[in-house]
Amino acid sequence: MRKRLWRSKPYAFYLQFYGALLNLYIRINKKHTSIIFINGMRRSGNHYLMKTLMDSSNATVIFYNNQKANSNLDIRNGLQTKYRFSKHVLIIVGYEDLIIDDYKESCKFITQAHLKEVDTLKLLVVRDLRNIMASRLNHAHMAKHLKNSNIIIEQTKNLWKDHHDHFEDLEIKVVRYTHLIADLCSIEFKRFYITKLKESKKILNRYGGGSSFNNKNFHSRYLKFKNDQTYSALIKGLELQDENIYGSW
Repeated sequence: MRKRLWRSKPYAFYLQFYGALLNLYIRINKKHTSIIFINGMRRSGNHYLMKTLMDSSNATVIFYNNQKANSNLDIRNGLQTKYRFSKHVLIIVGYEDLIIDDYKESCKFITQAHLKEVDTLKLLVVRDLRNIMASRLNHAHMAKHLKNSNIIIEQTKNLWKDHHDHFEDLEIKVVRYTHLIADLCSIEFKRFYITKLKESKKILNRYGGGSSFNNKNFHSRYLKFKNDQTYSALIKGLELQDENIYGSW
């Protein structure tokens, strides 16, 4: 019934109306609005990062999930809001599995098309090779495609490498999943209505996939796949770069 509701015309009208209402609210408060962009590979903690920022901000927060590259903000792929008695607005825009060049172009598209001269921050969340690949294999939908396509395996490897080649990029702040609060503490967030970081203790299953966030051993998930051929193909050739960043295996 839920799927039928999502596909219904009344629900589509509701989304269109609510999206327009949010756009109006943002335009009215434009002088007090800032944007944080987030990009990362799926299963790398994008929503863990988002939830931490949302809980830490003293502004009204509007989170647009899983946005398409070089497109207008769209609530159809997921929306979460946290309204506060404040004229300040923090917009968090989430992208997933975008290479860095596409990520930068997408951020530029949003700011130039709708929100010129607002404060912006680009974050990239990354995760170590072994656990990100294991976590994707632990996800039934992703695992199916990875196991059936060498092309998708190569695309996944290239995406991980692309993200980890940009640690020195001055335009983007890199946040390591396993050092989330420590890395965030090195970033100035006052312009984004965040004065004190509060690490989220609650991740909704619909955002986290009900996987990593319910398992105390998620940092050693790779052990479950150490004899898996697809897993071996996913990490092959990237081990040295991972060691240089995250430490020896």
